[in-house]
Amino acid sequence: MSWARNVQSRIQQQQQFQSFKPQPLQPGQPQPDAPPSPKLSPSLSATVNVSVPAVPPASLSKSPSMSSAAAVVSNASVSISSPNTSPPSTPASVIKTSGGVVSASVSVPVVSVSVPSPTPSPTPSPSVPRSSTASSSTLMPNQSPVTPVRSTPTTTPVHSRQSSSTGPYIFPQKIQQKVLTTDMFKGEDFSPVNFVEDLTRKIVNDQMGSDGLHFDPNPFNSLFLNTQLQLSQLEANIDRKLDDLADECNDFNVDYKSKLQDLLGSYQECFQQFKKLEKGVSTIGTKAVHFGDELDSVHQQKNKAQSALSLINYLLELNNPTTQQRSDIFTNSDRIHELAQLVKKLSSVSEDIKEISGFGQGKLETENISNTLENDLLNQFEKAAERNDFEKMKQCATTLYNFNGGERCRGRYVQKVRMFFDVDSIRKDESLALNTSKRIIRGNNIIDTRFEIFYTEILKDIAREQNVIQNVFINQTSAMAMLIVRVFEQRVRMFVENVLGLERNNNLMYLQTVHYSFTNTKKLLVDPLSSYGIVGVDLNQLLNSIFCTYQEGYITKEMHSLSDIYVQSLNEEIDRLQNLDKVMEYEEDGLNHEITQTFIQQTENALTRSYTLSPDGMVADNIKTIFFSLLRSLFVDYIEFVLDKYMRLLPANDARCLASISQFFRVVLGINQIVGQIQTMFQLFVLPPITTNMNIQSQCSDQLYFHISTLETKICIGLESALSTMVALIEKTLLDQKRTDYQVEEYDNSVTPTCSASIKLIHSLYDTIKNCLQGKNFSILVEELGLKAQSVFLNHFKKFKVGQGVGTLKLVRDLTEYRNFFKMFKSHKVDDAFELLFEISKLHLVNPDNFKAVIEGGALSRMPKPDLFTFIKQRSDFKSPWLDTLLV
Repeated sequence: MSWARNVQSRIQQQQQFQSFKPQPLQPGQPQPDAPPSPKLSPSLSATVNVSVPAVPPASLSKSPSMSSAAAVVSNASVSISSPNTSPPSTPASVIKTSGGVVSASVSVPVVSVSVPSPTPSPTPSPSVPRSSTASSSTLMPNQSPVTPVRSTPTTTPVHSRQSSSTGPYIFPQKIQQKVLTTDMFKGEDFSPVNFVEDLTRKIVNDQMGSDGLHFDPNPFNSLFLNTQLQLSQLEANIDRKLDDLADECNDFNVDYKSKLQDLLGSYQECFQQFKKLEKGVSTIGTKAVHFGDELDSVHQQKNKAQSALSLINYLLELNNPTTQQRSDIFTNSDRIHELAQLVKKLSSVSEDIKEISGFGQGKLETENISNTLENDLLNQFEKAAERNDFEKMKQCATTLYNFNGGERCRGRYVQKVRMFFDVDSIRKDESLALNTSKRIIRGNNIIDTRFEIFYTEILKDIAREQNVIQNVFINQTSAMAMLIVRVFEQRVRMFVENVLGLERNNNLMYLQTVHYSFTNTKKLLVDPLSSYGIVGVDLNQLLNSIFCTYQEGYITKEMHSLSDIYVQSLNEEIDRLQNLDKVMEYEEDGLNHEITQTFIQQTENALTRSYTLSPDGMVADNIKTIFFSLLRSLFVDYIEFVLDKYMRLLPANDARCLASISQFFRVVLGINQIVGQIQTMFQLFVLPPITTNMNIQSQCSDQLYFHISTLETKICIGLESALSTMVALIEKTLLDQKRTDYQVEEYDNSVTPTCSASIKLIHSLYDTIKNCLQGKNFSILVEELGLKAQSVFLNHFKKFKVGQGVGTLKLVRDLTEYRNFFKMFKSHKVDDAFELLFEISKLHLVNPDNFKAVIEGGALSRMPKPDLFTFIKQRSDFKSPWLDTLLV
């Protein structure tokens, strides 16, 4: 739309633009006169040189750089020379430059134009371009027109100097101007650049002559203006078409809504008609069904009447003892299956007429025939089974099922299954049960492959019999239930009894085997059989029925077994400790971990067995009994015994005192570890099964924490005793301090031997506590040790005279070492205490006049005055008037 608005203004601007169009000369045609040009001032002349690359005419139409007028203009060069520069007077000539550009120059007084040669090849041109003048559209200010001067060529034409052996010039192919259509602008591949190039290709081709391109902008201007008008017209046409389409769309929408409304009305009317039709069909169908039911009822009544008449005739026949020849159905063995159906109906009729006299003989005969018939069918079934005639078996089983349910038939089949009466099969099971070589005992674990072998064979037999049952019996579930019950009651029970009979003399092995038998029977037999989906048989009840005899008295056997293990282990440990006492040695570990782990492991195994082997309702009581037994044997009989033994520490003057302290702390560490294991076991093995029994749960929890609190009380007493013993060891070490240690005259910057020995001792005690205690227990105990040690050091330094000078420096060195060492205790109280101890050295360093300032300005202000006086008196230069100044 913007193009149409500016068309007129651009046309007016283009009419003011003047240009020239050089025309190629025909052979033999004289050069025309140059058109008049504006006159220039005598003082100004210009030379215009236009040069373009020499490109063959054929390539001009294909080269992107030469396909538009813009490319031509961009390669042109214009030069204007001053009036003092005279133009060359040589005639027109063709010069080939090193860059492959051929320029033709014509010397004229005012303007010269150079254009490229058509080709750089030796092919001659049919004509030589003539020189023409170009007029400028505007003149510089203060310039006057210049009179045009005719130019006359004085040189031979170019083509006369070319080789005569080259071919003729080939003019470029004519190109038709494209007509603009809307299809040119469709799609994503439209490119404005390609569009302009296609639009101007014909003009460029038309301006291509034998001597090169003669650029004339007028055709391009006209083309672009015309194209703008065409584009504006196309845009207007498209807008008009869009408006027409919009109007058509609106008209169609109105028409569509009208037709849709008419259709909806028709549909409503049709719907009402179909609704009436459906109601009529429904009424007719209901009546037809009613008539059909009545007809069927009449037909059934007729059949029943005929059947009843037939049954009465058969019953009268059986009731008549004088009948010599009975009906074929009673005598023909091939019709035994029909007879079964008849006898069943006769039995039902006999029950209905039992109060009517005169039919006693018929009823008796019916019962006799019924018994004989069932036995005959069972015999036929067994004979067919021996022959593996499944079709005959199925026929007999189906007849018996319809006759009286077929229970005796299914029972007879299960009874005759080979695995229940075959001697070889029974002996094979017994041999496998007595083969203990397939049992592997690893600690408290049993790996017995006998059960896997046995139950795998049973599952194979059951799968084989299931195939027969599916092919023979109608009531397959009942037959499979009878088979599985027989398997449990006979084969499984006998196998378990044979396996457990070998372990009667060993309580622990017997309990382990019972538990292993129960869990593997459930895992290897009960769980796979559960996938059969057999209704009417409780597999878990069958399992419990086998092991119920072993569950009776289970807890008694379990407690005897645990008691034997506890007593044996305790006796062995007591003997070992007594032997250590005789040789006066201490072991590296405080508690025997082998014993404690045996107690815990055996108890966990017993708890696991109790889940399975305890009778219903006795699981919680049995767990409580086992757990109480562990607490009593482990805590009271063993741990308290060992703790009481090692709480009796040796005195400080005994060489083994430090070893006894270490032994006691190792016992405490072992107790902490065992208590943690017991608490874990309580959470994992004791608590889950008794969660629903709050009474038992409360008893077990109270008993556990009672024993733990008892141990804590004993351990606290032992730690106090150990702390007193450690303080006594420090005091014993300080007894080696010499009276002259702080009165030396030579200073060597080393601590006294007593200081070094004390720090070494306390460091070993600290490591022992750190390795055995954790958390607050460790922090509290080392803090108490540090405070008691500071009190010992205070009392210790009250006993020694300190010489002034070197002796005081020695004291400062020891106190500094003590202060730095006790920082590892990481206790603020201990740090403050030893800071106070270090302040004592200031009483020996300052002059007596500064006592008061030192005491009031530091940690010594917390020390009682009698203690201060005692330390001051230990100065080697002490004088009693010093104390008077402190009392003021």
